[in-house]
Amino acid sequence: MLCIVTGADGFIGRVPCQRLAKGFTVLGVEPGYHSGMATIREAEDLLHRTQGPRMVFHFGAIARTDALDAAVLRALNVESSAEWARECERHGVPLVFASSFGVYGNGPKEAVGRYCQTPYAESKWAAEVAIRKIHPRGAAILRLSNVYGRGEERKGDQAFCYRAAQTLVNGAPVRVYDPDPRRDWVSVDRVAAVCHAIAFRHQNGQAFRAGEFEVGGERHTFTDVVGLVAEAIGRLPAIVRSPLPESMVGRYQLDTESDPAPLRRAVGFTGDPMETALKRWLGPIFGRR
Repeated sequence: MLCIVTGADGFIGRVPCQRLAKGFTVLGVEPGYHSGMATIREAEDLLHRTQGPRMVFHFGAIARTDALDAAVLRALNVESSAEWARECERHGVPLVFASSFGVYGNGPKEAVGRYCQTPYAESKWAAEVAIRKIHPRGAAILRLSNVYGRGEERKGDQAFCYRAAQTLVNGAPVRVYDPDPRRDWVSVDRVAAVCHAIAFRHQNGQAFRAGEFEVGGERHTFTDVVGLVAEAIGRLPAIVRSPLPESMVGRYQLDTESDPAPLRRAVGFTGDPMETALKRWLGPIFGRR
């Protein structure tokens, strides 16, 4: 089966690419030529020319939650997603779209989309709406919670776990904002395993499950996560609390909690605890030798 993965050179997209390559033919897509990957137009042309089981995993997007340029977000997060939905609908190909817990904001889940706090979250919700309208029976929307894991350093200053490990190794405390919400954390390897399970079931003739699925893991405060990171690398935890910056007031998502039941029914997958995932990832990089 052919699996087309957009955003294949990004933090999240590259790991499903690697996992899907174990059993499927994978075409990684990035806008423009780089890393030896295909362009969007080449991938769309391949959809037109090939037959047999195919699936598109759409991770390509601006992923910074503090991005503010609404026009750029609309072009890359909304219009590009709608284009992929149209191509998949035209060729009868299932689409798996990576959305975000940001679509809930701090409102109740039943009011999803109405309490988005950032332009980024608004763009993800707009993409969800467009995809459901264009490809209603062939799209699975994965709402990802706080994603961490290998390659996280690509997120720069938003790479909380990786930067926490760096900070502790340098003998400094990790900054934690007040309030310190209890968020849902999911490893990028769990995201990749979910994608592989979806593809495996489709290849083996099981019905594709369209709809919205929350991809989460364990709930922890940022203080908790610093403790888990410290344990993973053999250091003592140290934090310094600071008030939320003025620029983040009204844009900071508080507690999140995923419902794993729909995803478990769809693909039957759980995954490793955060403690285990952090040790496997950060231990070899930052652990004492």
